[in-house]
Amino acid sequence: MSEWASQRMSEWASGRVGESANGAKGFRPILLVVLLLLVGGVACGVGGTVAHRHNDIRRVALAHDVAARGAADELLVAFSFVQVRDNLGFEGGNTVWLNPVARREYSRHRDVDKSYIFLHPPSEDEGIVSIVVDRGDASGVQSRQLTLERKEGAWVVVSEQPVTSRTSAIDHLNGV
Repeated sequence: MSEWASQRMSEWASGRVGESANGAKGFRPILLVVLLLLVGGVACGVGGTVAHRHNDIRRVALAHDVAARGAADELLVAFSFVQVRDNLGFEGGNTVWLNPVARREYSRHRDVDKSYIFLHPPSEDEGIVSIVVDRGDASGVQSRQLTLERKEGAWVVVSEQPVTSRTSAIDHLNGV
């Protein structure tokens, strides 16, 4: 162990964490630990209860869409860096989790002849949970907004409305 690390360990043990030899308080070690935890969490996806709830909502929306409209070649899932990727039960082909950085790159290289289901991020407004689901192929895109409620401990789709004023999911991925 280095001399610096040894000194910090002894400071920690004596309760003088972050105090330098001249007695001045320093926050570098604590700041470094917090920064490493944040960077690691962002890189791996930290999630929490909201992220897991969002995956439960995605899972129900996907099952509803596949039951109503059949399988697709790909499942595209929009998610943020702090969400945890999970198995959503898609067995039709590739599942592609698209964070904000990867969306544009993926849309440039995807096979346009493949059909897809695109799950937008779930949203909650005053206790109402909804998710937009795009279904696309070479002929175009159809978008639907599903509204979900929690009943007997499980999410259930309670309504489905067509969304007509949207661009295609791929255009959406490209920021159009």
